[in-house]
Amino acid sequence: MDRNKCSIIEDLFHAATALQPQARSAFVADACPNDPLLISDVMALLAADNIRDNILDTPACETVLGPKSARSLVCGQRVGRYEIVRLVGSGGMGNVYEAIQDRPRRSVALKILQTALASDHERQRFAREAELLGRLHHPNIASIHDAGLHTEGPLSVPYFAMEFIVNASNLVLYAK
Repeated sequence: MDRNKCSIIEDLFHAATALQPQARSAFVADACPNDPLLISDVMALLAADNIRDNILDTPACETVLGPKSARSLVCGQRVGRYEIVRLVGSGGMGNVYEAIQDRPRRSVALKILQTALASDHERQRFAREAELLGRLHHPNIASIHDAGLHTEGPLSVPYFAMEFIVNASNLVLYAK
């Protein structure tokens, strides 16, 4: 989902929350009569707004359309040619998972851009990181094996796979 659509959804959401609860459904239906997906997204946000657990910590758009961090991937879930084993770390730009590559069969560190609603600038920066790391060859830098785009529903998130390194104290190291 692009930022423009998310902005439209949020604008409709805010306009609807200014109304009495019983008038919201009719307002949303009138505002987007030929777009059932838009109606569904706005109504989902309104429903999420009623949930009080962590609602102040998480923007409503992210609550329904996908959290700022890429949806937490679970053991066994697939991302391209990779099967997720576990989350090994999170940073400002992405989440890193231990994963198993299909061919050749090996463990890799799979870094996925942290936000599905990332700006073009953030996506370009992430792609630049993968490109630069792919060109570097140094014993203290994990090698890049692959890069791609993970699509889940309407959201697409870039990722790259790199060498999975475990040090002597069993702590996972990966390129940051």
